[in-house]
Amino acid sequence: MVRSDVSEFLRAVLSKYGMSEEEYKRLLSLANKLRKELEDIIREVYGPVGVKARIAGSISRRTSLNTEFDVDIFVVHPRSFSFSEISDLFEKAALKFYKRYNVVPVREYAAHPYFKGTIGEKDIRITVEIIPCFEWKPGEKVKSPVDRSIEHNRWLNSAYIREPRTRDLAVALKVFFKSLGIYGAEARVGGFSGYLTELLAVYYRDLIRALKDMRSWKSRRVMLSFKEMASKRTHELIKECSSMIFLDPVDPDRNAAAAVREDSIRTLCEAANEAISLIEEGDFEGLSRMFSLEYDESFIERQIMSLFRSNMKDLFVLELPKELCNLHPDVLYTELMRTAEGVKDKLASFGINAEYFIDYKNARVFLRITKPSDGTVIRLGPYANMIRDEIKFLKRNLHKDDALILAFCGERWYVLKRAFTNIMEFLHRVIKESTHGKDIREYIAKGKYRILHGKDAYKAITSLDVEEKAKFLIFYLKIKPWMVRKPWSTR
Repeated sequence: MVRSDVSEFLRAVLSKYGMSEEEYKRLLSLANKLRKELEDIIREVYGPVGVKARIAGSISRRTSLNTEFDVDIFVVHPRSFSFSEISDLFEKAALKFYKRYNVVPVREYAAHPYFKGTIGEKDIRITVEIIPCFEWKPGEKVKSPVDRSIEHNRWLNSAYIREPRTRDLAVALKVFFKSLGIYGAEARVGGFSGYLTELLAVYYRDLIRALKDMRSWKSRRVMLSFKEMASKRTHELIKECSSMIFLDPVDPDRNAAAAVREDSIRTLCEAANEAISLIEEGDFEGLSRMFSLEYDESFIERQIMSLFRSNMKDLFVLELPKELCNLHPDVLYTELMRTAEGVKDKLASFGINAEYFIDYKNARVFLRITKPSDGTVIRLGPYANMIRDEIKFLKRNLHKDDALILAFCGERWYVLKRAFTNIMEFLHRVIKESTHGKDIREYIAKGKYRILHGKDAYKAITSLDVEEKAKFLIFYLKIKPWMVRKPWSTR
């Protein structure tokens, strides 16, 4: 392994996906202009009460990718304010700001509502998030989870001043995680937030060191912190059994990695192992797939075509009305996941194992049967000393067509029953008897859904956008995430 080659590769990644000096200056200048405009509006709406606008996030730290033209502006309120006091004023100020640019923002939700809209300024289009928070200092109790964001910004900028090269590693790790589909703390990703990614860069300081450590990570056995940090709540955090723990350096009572799922850690572990192997072999073109944000569309389409030839008899698609897509993506994803888990559990009660892929963009759940059934299921009957129950059991099953075999074994009655003869009818029954997300329950009860199979299931796959097609192939064919990415020249 030649470290100079790795350094050259890292420079190539930064050149391709990092923000240039010119881009950074233009974007930061625009962000400051927008912040000042918002602060003027805040004074108009709130009056002289000490509410300020502050920029935080990756733009202010110069760790944004050149594919991410967005800025987070926090409206910082004195701690004496309450949520009920600021709610209407914040909304009025935010909407007045977006109106200046003829933008109708999207109302997003975290611990409390915030706004998001894309503003065009000359030849730049920048997504602006306006987020309410309260003043906060380390050691104080937060009134809102985002109160820490300003301190996160200060802490990371101080770390980058002490060791500037860690900023480059932060950008490279963002590309790496994004390429693997594990970048983002949203429910539909369950991966590494931007803040956590930057903490990892500061912690490891070196790409090789990071990859070598990550390849040995195991879920619920990853616990990281900066050595000067300690917390009385650390033991409680461990007992919470999160997949990963990284104590937040500005608030060690908080786990900065709480959103990371087990499958994200497994993906990262495999990818880090493969990356080290490619580096040792000197295969930097192969490594470029793992640091690529472009999909290999020709590869993806070839794999999709191969699925058509394979018939996919094990694949079924639960398709719900498109109007569900009006829900927030994270809300819809969570609801679809509850439905998928409910159907999976119900199938398991019939001895059928299944796995699922959630298409939240089209309100669909793809179900793959991994362990089929012969259509029968064994049900438990009463024990020998329960005479009345035995009589009821025998009367109920002796003349039923679906009761194939009655048996008495080990002091207990059993019956082998036919669960189904028609798989589609059986799936309709399973879906209706399963538990569902609250927004989906009504549609199922009214029969407002479809089960797709065969050619119809294939059409559902071909209707996916390239990102979701790639995710589906990773799910169905067990393709490694980096294989759906397009390699690029590192020279």
